[in-house]
Amino acid sequence: MRRASGRSPDVGAKALRRPLLAVGHRAVCALGVGLAVAGAAAGCGGASPSPGRGKPSTITTSSSSVVHATRFSPPCLPAVSPGAFTAEQVAARFLQLTGERLTVKHSVGLEFLDLPETAFARTSGRYGQFQITVVDGGLTDIETQLDHDQAGDTVNPDQGCVWWQRDNASPPDWQAVKPFGNVLLTVDYHSIKHLDANFQRLVEVLDTLRDPPAVAASRIPALDVACDKRGITPGSSIEGSCRLGDQTLVQVGAKHLLRLPGIDVRLDSVQTGARIDVAGRGVIRSRGGFVIVRYTVTNHTSAPISDLDPDTRLAIDSRLYRNRPGLEVLFTPPAAPGLVNPGGSLQEVRVFDLPLAAIRRLDAAAALEVAGDHQLVLVGDSDTVGRLRLRGAPRQGSGPTSSRLGTRV
Repeated sequence: MRRASGRSPDVGAKALRRPLLAVGHRAVCALGVGLAVAGAAAGCGGASPSPGRGKPSTITTSSSSVVHATRFSPPCLPAVSPGAFTAEQVAARFLQLTGERLTVKHSVGLEFLDLPETAFARTSGRYGQFQITVVDGGLTDIETQLDHDQAGDTVNPDQGCVWWQRDNASPPDWQAVKPFGNVLLTVDYHSIKHLDANFQRLVEVLDTLRDPPAVAASRIPALDVACDKRGITPGSSIEGSCRLGDQTLVQVGAKHLLRLPGIDVRLDSVQTGARIDVAGRGVIRSRGGFVIVRYTVTNHTSAPISDLDPDTRLAIDSRLYRNRPGLEVLFTPPAAPGLVNPGGSLQEVRVFDLPLAAIRRLDAAAALEVAGDHQLVLVGDSDTVGRLRLRGAPRQGSGPTSSRLGTRV
């Protein structure tokens, strides 16, 4: 399979490109009615499955384990009229449901769609390495794309209507191919022959091709809908989960408990001022204004937690502001523990030095963002981001701020 450069660091100059193969017509796999189960017709034509084939392809997600049979099956390849879906329709539906714009490359009888190279680093954790092929011809042309691989093997679908093709005979370079009418989804798994949640996200999108836009939008889980599509912003009152780039965002109001994997976060207070008076040490002045945010973290894992995220940030409108390192110790009791035991809690303090324009937007459009994975140092590295809106949080004092809680500097 031809590949373009820059898509995956472990395979070098590789990307998905499947040429049209001149092979004969093959039988269509019928699975019976409903999801494929043991005892359904295995392989094609009811014959016994080949070794390693005929087993349901399952994906275990946070909520369930599912067998990947879509409304296009049974059978895996129903009667398909030429040009049932166009590349433009596929690109428009993908943009509607994911917020990502696909590029389209044309060939004879085929259109190839994938994400631009510039988006790969940002989206690979959510969608992996994939390509969508639109076949302009009929059923025979679709089967031609499915039934033989680059290693020279004849390929039969498994019970989830996934064709596992090899790009190389040795070492194996596996690709999972799944049809949606005349649209073929190909996901590269390299040496691991195992479907994942990225595959499921792509299946859920392409499985809506027959639906009107409004119906399609309702079928996608909320956490896979782009935050701007749901209206979730630092300044909105909407709470819930959504997709923020390559991350899952969970947003709650200032008076609500933020529940994240492993930890709960409660916003305690917000304090503002133009300077910090350090007893016996002088004054620290801001560039516009200081914002001191206090919040409590509760450990609901079975192991102690240390090194809580120091990279906490403030989101104000569309901008992100990092906390100013080192100043938090001015507002932390010297005896504050550095370890949170299971079931225990710890108050954290973060100090932000913001420009005056950002201070003026604090009540209207500001939120504290923390890493959802407590084992990571950077918010940007976490799969989940927790967001607590500051509007409505208890205010602690006003005017110049003070460090009378004690210092360790």
